[in-house]
Order: sequence, then C-alpha cells, then structure tokens
Amino acid sequence: MTGRRAVLAAMDGQIPQRTPVAVFSGGAWSVAAAGETFPHLAGDARRIADVFAAGQRLTESDMVFTGSSFNNYMVSAFGAELLAEGAGAPSVRQPIVAGPSGLERLSLAVIGRDPVLQSLRQATLFLLDEIGDATAVTLNSWAPFTLAGQFCGLERLMTASVEEEDFAGALVDACAGLIIAHADPVLAAGRLEVVSLSDPTASGNLIPRRTYERMALPATRRIVDLASSYGARTFLHVCGRTLDRLDLMVATGAACLSLDAVVDLADARRRVGPRVCLAGNVDPLGVMAEGTPEDVRIAARAAIAAGAGGPFILAPGCDLPPAVPLANIRALVETARSTFHHSLP
Repeated sequence: MTGRRAVLAAMDGQIPQRTPVAVFSGGAWSVAAAGETFPHLAGDARRIADVFAAGQRLTESDMVFTGSSFNNYMVSAFGAELLAEGAGAPSVRQPIVAGPSGLERLSLAVIGRDPVLQSLRQATLFLLDEIGDATAVTLNSWAPFTLAGQFCGLERLMTASVEEEDFAGALVDACAGLIIAHADPVLAAGRLEVVSLSDPTASGNLIPRRTYERMALPATRRIVDLASSYGARTFLHVCGRTLDRLDLMVATGAACLSLDAVVDLADARRRVGPRVCLAGNVDPLGVMAEGTPEDVRIAARAAIAAGAGGPFILAPGCDLPPAVPLANIRALVETARSTFHHSLP
C-alpha cells in the first residue's frame, strides 16, 4: 500500500493496511537539509519542488506539505516585509492592517499575480505530477484566523476578537477569501487531494472556545468546503491545548485533526470517537530534536497506541524544527512502518 493510499484511507475514516506517517510540516527542515534559504527559493517553483521532493526522499514521509514555512509570503504579497534569519521560517516584521480601513488593501487579485504565491502553486503541481502517485502531496497554508494575526499582529487580533468583533471577524473572513483564491487554481487542476491548514493562533493557549467558534470555525469551514467541492480533504493542525474545542474542530469538516504534543491523545480519541482521523503527536522538540532514535521509537509507539480505536496518522506534534536529526525522523517513519495499531495489546 502506497503512502498516499494509506493517508487517504485514514482521512476517509478507514483503517489502512499500515500506519501512515507524516513529517509535519517539514518545510524549514527540507530547506535547511538542502542548504537553501527561503529568500533564495522564493519565486522559483522548480527549485521549491525539488527541495520538498528531496526532503521526502530523505525522510520517506507519506505526506509532503508543499509551501509549509513559506506561509507568510501571502502577507508579503501585500507589502509586508519579512524577516528571514537562519533556517527558520520567515516572520512578518511589521503588521500592515491596523484597523478596518486596512481591509481595503486585501484584494483577491494580488493572490493571482504575486510571483511567490504563483511559484508555490506551480511547485505543488510539479510535485503532484512527479511524486503524487505514491505520496500524498498537499498545498499548505495558514488557516484564516492565524493568517489574520499575521496581517494585524497577534496582540491586536487577540484584543480585537474581544473588543472589536466586527473588525476581527471581517479580517478573518477576508483571510479565508485570500486562502481560497490561492488554493482554488490548484484544486481546479484536478489532482490535489489534500489541503493542509495550520492554525497555531487558534490554540486554547491563546483564545477561548467562544472565539474559535465565532471566528476560526466558520472561516476554516469555507476552506474545507472549497476543498470538498473538488473531492479533496483538509488536514487541520491547531497548536497547543485543543481538548476543549475538539468538537468544533470536527465541525469544520476537516478530514484529519492534527494535535500538538501537549494534548492527551488517548483522551482526544475518546472524545472524537472511532470515525475521526487524528494525527500526532510526538514532541517535536523534547523528543524529535533533542532525543535519541530510541526515544523517538518509544514515543511513536505510545502515540500509535493512544490513537488506536480509529484512523490515525503518526506525526510530530507540531512543525518539525530544522535541527532535527535525520536519524530521528527515520526512527519515526520506521516505527510507523513496523507498528500497526490494531496489533498492539
């Protein structure tokens, strides 16, 4: 069974013949492994595709999250300056939407003509053509709520979501429109089967359940509905504590919920039941980056056991840091290959 088929089976609520494994999200790791930098790659679709393909060959991940760690280039398309230091993902130096009047600059036309976003879409199509038969290739983006925080600043979004709900809601909704404009041409090409959304700002560590329900959920649902209209699935990762909003994450319609290392995976499985696909949640820092291959194997087997009782994808509990040793990634992948959760005691 190919990695792609195992991933899609799990996301469709089935128990695949083997445990699928995803090196989530892997962009910064792949760029560092290739000896590249984000500024040098930005705008070069061929090279971006080559870097993500090389990362997949090294790790043997069943999924490739095309464009991961390039997420803030959607903000730079509208004039924001990015700060790229070392191998880490570029960050937004200064927010560019201060209030309601700033929403006028978020024109959908920018998404279509920006050269870096064009290159990310084209790189996804290259990868679908070149490795998509065996590997689940995704188009990765921030989810709308997190993207909104990149445009206006995290603290501003936190305040506005309580004190200026009309502005915050309009910004989050506008961000959903931008993501749709980015994803739609790739989905329309007919081969993309998975859209990946990362939503660290929607964490229970940062916003209450009410804010997730009122703002993050409906905007995320717009992306999920778009993907579904093309027969594609959505892989949704929310950082930090999420047990209090798992039911809302399910309500987005996402086919797979990716959980942070701080989440009790067995508790999450009990809450969502046997039909929802979960992914996670090996500690990306304490285990993947700082542990030994044996530490990874132990944590991976524990995650597989905790995810038992329903479809499950083994993965790190958050984005993989660039410094994670390849030996540890291979230990994660090899454990998935050799451990089928229904065979565990």
